[in-house]
Amino acid sequence: MNWHNFGRLVHAATSFTSIAWSQLPFNVFESYPGIGNLAMVGGRILKRASGEVMSDSESVRTIGGDQLEVTVWPASGKPPGLCPVTATAGHAVKQVTLGNHIRPEHWHWAWRDGFFFCPEPACRVVYYNNLAGVYFTQEEIRTQVGIKSGPPPTPVCYCMNMTEEDIMEEIHVKRCCDSLEDIKEYTRARTGKLCHITNPAGRCCGRHVTSVVERALARTPDKQVESQARNICCQIPEA
Repeated sequence: MNWHNFGRLVHAATSFTSIAWSQLPFNVFESYPGIGNLAMVGGRILKRASGEVMSDSESVRTIGGDQLEVTVWPASGKPPGLCPVTATAGHAVKQVTLGNHIRPEHWHWAWRDGFFFCPEPACRVVYYNNLAGVYFTQEEIRTQVGIKSGPPPTPVCYCMNMTEEDIMEEIHVKRCCDSLEDIKEYTRARTGKLCHITNPAGRCCGRHVTSVVERALARTPDKQVESQARNICCQIPEA
């Protein structure tokens, strides 16, 4: 493929001008369970692989009354598993997770099925239920979500009360991995593991821990610490 021409196609797609969809390479389409193949260009959903055209953008109202502009929806409706703001594929959360992190006045929503967690760091939406039309942002829940933008300290392991700053200090200052060892031992024990309750994502912190460690190692190269930290990270569950 001529990548110059492909760039022109992407520009045309993101500008919503006319485009010959048959000319787009197949790998532009990404598959989502229960939704089908969607054409992803510039992070936006533009068209189903089946040929269904996308509808115009709109907005959604959060539980606190904010209006958030959303990405375009498929003409047939709102895919339940996609965050409306960034079109990020989220994952379903349990009722106990939702109930532990939303505010008491909204607890009646905790008993409803169909809520998802948005893992996109730049997105304000934390929990969403497209079928019920209910959306919670970071500002509208009780718990700071570590992977979302927010002031320090930034939580990473909610079970062990570890923050990004704790891990950074271990690697930058102490040149050791005590906090990582604590997280590893706790999660490997599988006894009293409460990630699905304490973590707003309803999952273990392994992926977040790894991203923090990689950032720390990039700033403070140390072969011995690097080897130890990465070995520990491999043993912390990601979900």
